[in-house]
Amino acid sequence: MLGQSWVVSDDHSLKCFTKFVEEHYREHGYVQFNWVTGNQRTKKQNAAMWLWLDRIAKALNAAGWDMKRTLKADVDIPWTKDSAKTHLWNPIQLALTSKDSSRKLGKQEVDSIQETIARHLAKSTGVSVPFPDKHGGSAGVARRIREG
Repeated sequence: MLGQSWVVSDDHSLKCFTKFVEEHYREHGYVQFNWVTGNQRTKKQNAAMWLWLDRIAKALNAAGWDMKRTLKADVDIPWTKDSAKTHLWNPIQLALTSKDSSRKLGKQEVDSIQETIARHLAKSTGVSVPFPDKHGGSAGVARRIREG
């Protein structure tokens, strides 16, 4: 049988899920569950995060801010979305959330990390890249950072 997914977020959905569990246990004698707690980041938010990191990398490179100039390393190294994740996102994520994996982030944590990085880059490098919205465009978060 293919796996199913349930979101239990209120008393009604809890009752429905409990009924589902009881019915399937009685019918099959064995049911395995995997669950996630909290309001974790969405797949769209994850895609937006990686798209934004790619755009940040390209914007920093285009503005002449290689990794040496930004991170004080000894070698000129162009930014990539992976290096932006490793050297920009991950340290801020760990400092703000104490979480070592972006898979563990909640929706608000993603927003907080992105806003912190965007604010720092705008101030230190002048590079400002808006976070993608659900349609791949730009969200209002970066505009707020530039305005004030």
